[in-house]
Amino acid sequence: TWDRLIGLLRAMSSYHPIFRPFFDENGNGVVILDGGLGTTIEALGGNVKNNLWNARLLANGDEKGHQLLYNAHIAFLENGTDVIETASYQASFKGFADEFGYTREQTQVVFQRSIDIAVRARGDFWSNENNRKARQKPLIAVSLGCYGSILHNGSEYTGDYGSITSEQLYEFHLERILAIVACTSWDLILVETIPKGFEVSVLCNVFNNPKLSQVPIALSLACKNYLSLNDGSSLPESLKTVRESQLSNLIGLGLNCVDPNHVSDILQTYQHHFFKDLSAGKTAHTPIFMCYPNSGEIYDPDLQTFIQSSGAGKLDNGSTALRKCVKDWYRCGVRVIGGCCRITPEHIGCLRQALH
Repeated sequence: TWDRLIGLLRAMSSYHPIFRPFFDENGNGVVILDGGLGTTIEALGGNVKNNLWNARLLANGDEKGHQLLYNAHIAFLENGTDVIETASYQASFKGFADEFGYTREQTQVVFQRSIDIAVRARGDFWSNENNRKARQKPLIAVSLGCYGSILHNGSEYTGDYGSITSEQLYEFHLERILAIVACTSWDLILVETIPKGFEVSVLCNVFNNPKLSQVPIALSLACKNYLSLNDGSSLPESLKTVRESQLSNLIGLGLNCVDPNHVSDILQTYQHHFFKDLSAGKTAHTPIFMCYPNSGEIYDPDLQTFIQSSGAGKLDNGSTALRKCVKDWYRCGVRVIGGCCRITPEHIGCLRQALH
């Protein structure tokens, strides 16, 4: 209807300022997120099967690792990415202390290094005039995973964290976000792959911390289906929690690392329980709708690799299925579209071509 279209255009005009250059005066546009960093690192010859995953490549003195990360960022930029994520998804003070004996100060340097490598890749890419044609300058999103991301047991996919209190979970997320706030040269913080309703509630409290009131944060949930997060808790209830929290600093909300076969149904749940009739309200902007699924394969924590599932539809580069999927997601109101695990730079190039 015309009312719905007008509402959508009004919402686009109220996106956070970092996203507005990607849309024209009529609200047309899309922001392309990158894909699976670990997948790309492996394709470039790197090894991410360790307790810190990609973040291990950020270690002090690992020049080869730093170059691999740089090359991966460049590969995504050359295939049309508008937002590159840092290699900090599994980085934490505890993780680097356990693995290398790092002090907090040394781990703080690691967080900054993850940003610096992405910034250098963007700068080198953007310095070529040909790369600036019909493009906006890419953004740097600092990736921070769920609590399960540091347990290296695949609990992003189950939400099984063992015994942890809300206070412990609050401190875990707050200290990492504050570590990024102390860094420079990033555009937004992306807290992603959240598999538990309990963790969503804690994160809303974290985001409401006065120290973060001006910090642009996006939140992405890991969903089992249109009714549930990965731990089986209610997706509608979690979306209600986020909506009712009225987070002034939330600039994006979405889903990631989800089987693409389930995405369309999940998007309807987001529309109905969060984005429906949503306007900027008491905040300065409307959160942008984000979607970046995986390939449909299943992660085996014992083998530390992905396996093809009989019920999952793996997305092939350039496939008709991929092109149709992303167009359907766009029609559902998604305006930040990319990929997660097993999604390659070539996938992202196909995705950009389909949406432009």
